[in-house]
Amino acid sequence: MKETKVGKKPHGVVLVVSLGKPGDKKPEDAAKPDVKKSEYEEAVEAILKGEPVDFCTCCSPSDLAWAIVKAKKKSKPFHGYNPNRHHKKGGLNAKGRAKAKRETGANLKPPVTTKPSKLKPGSKKAKRRKSFCARMGGMKGPTSKKGKLTPKGAALRRWNC
Repeated sequence: MKETKVGKKPHGVVLVVSLGKPGDKKPEDAAKPDVKKSEYEEAVEAILKGEPVDFCTCCSPSDLAWAIVKAKKKSKPFHGYNPNRHHKKGGLNAKGRAKAKRETGANLKPPVTTKPSKLKPGSKKAKRRKSFCARMGGMKGPTSKKGKLTPKGAALRRWNC
């Protein structure tokens, strides 16, 4: 068995150190022994916590390093998300609205995120929300791609459509 110790560098960088022999490589086509996925996940979680891990020889330190990188990677809230333009929950943020005004002269207002049950029927906000939902909901294109929301789907969800 190889023992893998982990130390954290500043700024959240994780260092994986192998105590095995240098140049100790496993063949690419060698079949991995049966290892439960949960054991692998437990090892990754332990590494993320900074604990030393005893792990079987079927998983090299580089395999664990990739798992750590994948676990640390922040996923985007929706497909095509740009923090300079989009709000995390969908639609444009203040910067995105300002950019649209600069480039096209559009005077976009912030979204009506109030729940429909809280809006007074026939009020200005309720009418604006209903109009947006009708226009955006009828646009071509999917509301999700590969299990993630598209900007259209995220905006519709934020407007409670």
